[in-house]
Parts: sequence; C-alpha cells; structure tokens
Amino acid sequence: MRAAVITQVKTVSNFSNRVYQAYAAPVGVVKPYAVVKFVDDLKDLTNKYGSIKEIQVFIYEVVGKLSSLDDIEIKVRKALHNVDLYTDDSTARMFRCEFQQTIGDIKDDVLGLVFKRMDFIIIGARA
Repeated sequence: MRAAVITQVKTVSNFSNRVYQAYAAPVGVVKPYAVVKFVDDLKDLTNKYGSIKEIQVFIYEVVGKLSSLDDIEIKVRKALHNVDLYTDDSTARMFRCEFQQTIGDIKDDVLGLVFKRMDFIIIGARA
C-alpha cells in the first residue's frame, strides 16, 4: 500500500519524483517535496470486521511560498482522493484513499520550511 500511495503522489508534477517515506527525505533536498507517513491501523467502530488505516502526506516548501503549498495541496487531493490504487497487478488488491482534512501553514523551525499535513484514510477489512 505504501508504495502505491507514494507512486501516486509522485504524479504531482511539482515534486519531480521527490516523494519520500517518513523520516527518509535527504538533507538539502530541492523544494517542494512530500513525505508519506502511515500512522495507525484502527478498528472501525461502525463495522466489527472493518479497519481504518491512517495516512499523512506532508508537503514541504520554502518559507514565503504559501500559495505554492495551496496549489500543491489541491493536486495531491486530486491525485489520492477516491482514486483506485493497487498493491500489485491484481484488481483484487485495489484500495482507495479518502481525504479527511488538511492541517496547514505550519513553520518547521528546525528545517526552516513551511508545510501542510494532509490526512487520508483507507477503509478495509480486518483479518
């Protein structure tokens, strides 16, 4: 699933293939770039056999380019929300991300960048 999500986020042309797993972005990477983090696999309270996987997409940009962040946010949402993604070549391994919210315009004083966090979920079945 992680590879499929990262591959899909890479379709956003602003990143030019600069999409990384959590904590794996190289120092000095060209901006903007994105980081994909899988957070939790939760029990679905409305379906005893269901599960909810939480995913966060962080979009990083240099300070002063908030309008760029806004444009990229829209593109990432279009790239992921309700799009069929596959974990392999089998249609049986299809899943969809659902957009939940954006937490935005946060300054990272350590990196000297601004970022937005986009939250998505994947609804699935628990074994």
